[in-house]
Amino acid sequence: MLLNYFRLQFFHVKHRSRMLFSNFGLPLLITICLLSLAWGLAWFSEKIHWHTRLPHLPAWLANSPTEFSTTLSVIASIMASVVAILYSTLFVVQTLASSQFSPRLLRDFSRDIWLQICAGCCLGTLAYCLFLLGLLDTRIAHIKNYAILIGILLSIGTMFVLLYTIVHASQMIQINNIVARIARETHRAIHARMPEFLPMGHASDLVPNPPTAPFPLQTAVYLRKSGYFDVLDLPDLVNICQSHNIAIEVHVEIGEFTTPLVPFLTIHSHTPSPTRLQRLILRSVYIEPAPTIELDPEYGFRLLADIALKAISPAVNDPSTAVSCLDYLEALLVIASQRKAEQAFTLCSDGAWQIKYPPVTFQKLLSRACRQLRHYGCGDYATIVRMLRLLAEVGEATHCPSIHQMLHQEADALYGLVRREAFAEHDLAEIDRRYAKVLRAVGVVGQ
Repeated sequence: MLLNYFRLQFFHVKHRSRMLFSNFGLPLLITICLLSLAWGLAWFSEKIHWHTRLPHLPAWLANSPTEFSTTLSVIASIMASVVAILYSTLFVVQTLASSQFSPRLLRDFSRDIWLQICAGCCLGTLAYCLFLLGLLDTRIAHIKNYAILIGILLSIGTMFVLLYTIVHASQMIQINNIVARIARETHRAIHARMPEFLPMGHASDLVPNPPTAPFPLQTAVYLRKSGYFDVLDLPDLVNICQSHNIAIEVHVEIGEFTTPLVPFLTIHSHTPSPTRLQRLILRSVYIEPAPTIELDPEYGFRLLADIALKAISPAVNDPSTAVSCLDYLEALLVIASQRKAEQAFTLCSDGAWQIKYPPVTFQKLLSRACRQLRHYGCGDYATIVRMLRLLAEVGEATHCPSIHQMLHQEADALYGLVRREAFAEHDLAEIDRRYAKVLRAVGVVGQ
């Protein structure tokens, strides 16, 4: 029991530290390195007396303590201004991205590597100057010229990093870069949740369900707060199930919103589950105020579909952006069509399931990619043609009959909505040709 408690505490500390490090870790690391450099200069000046053999630098760098203090103060003021410019630029970039594409994209901008490097250089140079100002005329009098030279070089380097970061920030809000970044993160999430490849000619992408856990009592467990189900610590839940001889069935999918009024999971046991055990189990899950793509590929599909929907809205009217989103959605669906559905359970020694939770399947990803675009984009010719091409090329990339059936149903639903729209005859002829290609790809005609 004590070991499980410490494992759960480590899980929460690890998750929180990972989230904090992704936003502040690199700036903090650079700041610590530059503070260590300032401390090292002071230590060398006081403990090692070979500074008299160092080459002499020009006296104009710091000819007196007053000049030394003034120079470092100017560098520190410049760095403080640079920090303000950097975060003002970030604010403008986030505002533009939120208004033009989707407000859900704001969360990841602060984690960009170049924004963190620039912030670390600015804060580190500022901390370097302030630290040396505190040691004025005490420990670094012999090497103050070297301290000033390093400070000037750091400030010049930081300005170059700032210029590159501003250019990089302007490229971050370009639609192709935004969509490509979301697609990369979604690809990693698919690999994490669906690691097994589908064998050639396999009849279904679904994993067979194991036998039901043989426990007579069922206890519903509720969360204490609302939020998005973000992380499930599966190894700790397995240890809890083994040590208490229970089975756990999670009802909420990773990435879904849940409330305290809806059962989050059910404990299957031989005896009533005490409240202490329920609290121990709930420590193995993590609830966030906003969803993330890390373990939820459906959220990545949702973001790409949202950007496409906003692009084809009358206020924006940019079908080319919607086509770009469909390009990446097709690539992700091709990847998912080659994978088995997630094996979302663990087994006991007798073959019954011990922990079970909703899996990620190709059907869910296809629905996220096409359903909303089918309803709201059926009047846009470019979107319709690209969606039919998506369904045809995904069908050609897989040999799974169940996936072919899903693609066929999606194509029929889209084609039924399209026939109600008022398109020109030659446009309808092209749509008919694309629809026939989908049918051939899924093996309905042309066998």
